Amino acid sequence: MEEIRPFESTTTINKTLAKNYVANVFSLMFTALIISGLAAVWFATDEMKTWIISPVTGGFTTFGWITMFSPLHWFF
Repeated sequence: MEEIRPFESTTTINKTLAKNYVANVFSLMFTALIISGLAAVWFATDEMKTWIISPVTGGFTTFGWITMFSPLHWFF
C-alpha cells in the first residue's frame, strides 16, 4: 500500500509561491533602483539645479522648499 501524505503537495506549492513572490519583490526593487538612479542623474544636471536653487538669489526656489520638506509628511 502507498503511504498518503496529505500535506506534501501543499508544502511544495507554498515553497513555489514563496519563491515566486521573493523573485517578484527583488525584480520590483531592482526596477525602483534603476528609476531612482535615473532620477538622480537627471536632477544632477545643471539645468535641474536651477529648478531647486535660484541662480539669482542663491536660495531655494518654491520647488526647492517643497522638495526639501516633503519627507517630513511621513512623520507628521
